[in-house]
Amino acid sequence: MSISAQRIDGKTFSEAFADAEKQLKRFERIGGEALETAINQLRYASRHYLEAEKEPDSGVALEVLKKAVSHCRRAQYDAIEAAIVVIGKSIVSFTEKFLRSSVLAVMPEYPDNYAEAVKLLEVLRTAEAPRILGPSDIDAYGDKLERLISIWVDMRIKLPLVEKLDEEKRMAEKTATRRHVQNVLLTILGISVAVAIAVVSKIF
Repeated sequence: MSISAQRIDGKTFSEAFADAEKQLKRFERIGGEALETAINQLRYASRHYLEAEKEPDSGVALEVLKKAVSHCRRAQYDAIEAAIVVIGKSIVSFTEKFLRSSVLAVMPEYPDNYAEAVKLLEVLRTAEAPRILGPSDIDAYGDKLERLISIWVDMRIKLPLVEKLDEEKRMAEKTATRRHVQNVLLTILGISVAVAIAVVSKIF
């Protein structure tokens, strides 16, 4: 439902403001930095609301209150969009940073979770933006985001184990490579010494 089609009053504004705060807290929960764009939208919303309260029964107040609710919706969308970007980058970097064998050893469910996360990201990025949707639609959008966050949180919880195992595996690979190089060099050195001895023997 568009804002113009809604019955706008103080309660509508309060609910819209609370919904925006909810999304901002969700964004903070995933480790996002202070989201200035959304915070500024809520500041604008508060100013419009205070302005509307000066003449609550006037037609001008209704229009100003609509602007206040619109700013809340924009803040809500900004927070959701930012969360999608942060999680998307995090999931991609996770797949690029570690050996697949390390990830699977700790998270055997990873392939399925990753595939689901990619689908959710596609849906969330291409879905109708919450800025033009009503509260119930935003909730449905938010439910998908919540599932994406739960997958991401599970990955973050298991991250230390993956990091530890990955480091051990890489150290083992380096040690094995170093030993292989040493053995090759020793073999070459042995052959060189044998050849040198053979040459010297023939001379003397």
